[in-house]
Amino acid sequence: MFTLHDNNSGGHADGPAVEDELTRSTGKALGSIMAAARMWIHNQRGRKVGDTVPKLSRKERKELAETIQAQVGEQKVAAAWYSKRVDDYRFEVLAAHARRNEPGYTPADIDRDDARLAGIRYSIESTLHEQQSLPIERRGQVALALSEADRNPAQPHGAVFTPMNAEQERTARAVAVQSETWVAGRREHNARLVAEQREQAAKRAEARREQRPPRAYDELNDRQRNAVQRLRSAHLGVNRSGQTLDPEIAEQARQTTQEAAYAAGLSRREIGHEIDYMAEHTSYTATYGVPGGVQVRNHYPVREEAIEQTAREMGRDQRLSQDAAVFVAVESRPTGLAADDVQRRSAMGPRDEAISAVARWSREHEVEYAVAEPHEVAVARIEPGTGKVLSSEIATVGSEAAAMDYAHASVDSAASSAARMRVEVTDPREPGTPRYENYGLPKTLAADLADHRVGARERLLGEAELDQMDLAREHASLRQRHSLSIEHNGELTDRNADLTRQLATMIAERDQALADRDRFRGERDEAVHKLAERAPAKERFGSPERQAAAVRETSAPSRPAQERAAAPEPERPVRDVMITDLAPEVRQMLADEMLAAYENTDSPVVREQLARQGDSETLREGLDKFSGWWLTEGVVRYRAERQAEAGAAKDAERVAESAREASVPVFSGVAEQSSGVAASSGNALADALARQTERDGMER
Repeated sequence: MFTLHDNNSGGHADGPAVEDELTRSTGKALGSIMAAARMWIHNQRGRKVGDTVPKLSRKERKELAETIQAQVGEQKVAAAWYSKRVDDYRFEVLAAHARRNEPGYTPADIDRDDARLAGIRYSIESTLHEQQSLPIERRGQVALALSEADRNPAQPHGAVFTPMNAEQERTARAVAVQSETWVAGRREHNARLVAEQREQAAKRAEARREQRPPRAYDELNDRQRNAVQRLRSAHLGVNRSGQTLDPEIAEQARQTTQEAAYAAGLSRREIGHEIDYMAEHTSYTATYGVPGGVQVRNHYPVREEAIEQTAREMGRDQRLSQDAAVFVAVESRPTGLAADDVQRRSAMGPRDEAISAVARWSREHEVEYAVAEPHEVAVARIEPGTGKVLSSEIATVGSEAAAMDYAHASVDSAASSAARMRVEVTDPREPGTPRYENYGLPKTLAADLADHRVGARERLLGEAELDQMDLAREHASLRQRHSLSIEHNGELTDRNADLTRQLATMIAERDQALADRDRFRGERDEAVHKLAERAPAKERFGSPERQAAAVRETSAPSRPAQERAAAPEPERPVRDVMITDLAPEVRQMLADEMLAAYENTDSPVVREQLARQGDSETLREGLDKFSGWWLTEGVVRYRAERQAEAGAAKDAERVAESAREASVPVFSGVAEQSSGVAASSGNALADALARQTERDGMER
């Protein structure tokens, strides 16, 4: 009935081919099913793929069947999709090779194409290994197809997924492992590049953030504002609740708040700017919270910002209950001045009423008082019958009129309320006697306060008129003083002009005198130079010839007195006879007396001679001139003058006469010599005086 045919007998024309195709399809399906089953078991129970298949429960067998059905279908879709990706990659490689033959194609273009192709292949293989929708052998086939497209893009690869024998499967698995390793390395490299790029971008962003100018408080977000307030509180030594911190804790809080501000998005420049201007940024303090509960204290540079930001934060703070009593206070930082107290405001009551009070403060104008007269205003809303205080406000203003205005505004804002209100205005200097005190309905109090406001303004106007009169008198006095100052300034200007002209004349005379002095000094130097040229070299003071002669004279051996007497006396100039023949003690006496006279500028005779001989550039030159006069007549006149100063005129005459008689034998030749000889004689004595002066200087 059934005839069996051998597959190789050729009984049917299509028998062997059809059977082979069925065998291949069945084998592929079974391989996919077994691979899906092994993968599911491995994922579910952590068993190796090659282990023996364990016994499964009914639930596990059902899940395995669903997984096999899903994966087998998924593998077909994945196979088709990766086949398309391989073809697309081959076309990209082919287009890149074609561009290399175009003119103008540079090595930089080659690098860009290679990088682009590597990126495309990485995207294909990374998706292939991440999803793992195909078995490892199929993934190896995809990697082989991509490599073949790189080597020979012009040759179509054909089907990517073809049947494989055992050797081909091993090769495909090895290629898949290599591909997965390459993808992992490329992924790590990309991760490093991304991290470096992010780090560089963060550094550039940080540099831009540090370069930008510090932002205003309104430009910060809530987190940054909170960080700024923590920073300000820490630098003031308190926490956000206003409690004072210990010094060590405060120092640690400063460091912590700086790092927190940086983490919140503030730049180092903004943090430094905040610290540098900490005193200016904490001029006003705003505190709000619940009695016995939460309390927040913030610091601001100006009053308007303190009031505006406080109202904003109170409206957004969910910790403030609608029914619970809320307090709020805004005040300036105390600096010891009375004017600081006139900006203090505080209120207590339900949340909405407290926020309304803060909003009313923002409509006030901040007034700078040169001389403040603080007045305290207290306004309370009281429940009828029980006397319970529903809400209250306390403010310190700069004058009585401002106090009445504040009380009227506070009462007028509650005019529709049925509660009673109590208003009290006091002067802190007289706390026992309130300036105003009343209790009643808001409308009644508003009318009464309006009348008192008029009276307060009239008193303020009267005080202003008195102040204006005082200012007018002071202004008139200042104008008069200014006119007198203008007149006196004119006199001083004229006097200054006269003195300037006199000074110019004196400067001209001084310049002329200096010019004459320089001219006379030049003429004197020229005359001295001519005189020195006319004198023989051995007679010039300080010349080598004169010094050599003096050495020969002192070093000559002594001869017996008889030989000296018998030997003829050589002819010497008169100057040598007059000076060198004197005894050493006489020469020393004359030198000492001459030096004393030269230094005695109180002597009229010496002053006359010094004025006549003029200025000398050196001491030796002055002694040369002075010694010539001294040897001729100076010694006689000087001695006579000294005796006359002693008060004995007769004795002075006798001493002068005796001095002349004593001097005649020694200086007898002086009167008969020419003026040149007298000058030469003075040179010898000047030499002695100069040497004596030098010895005295060295001894001293």
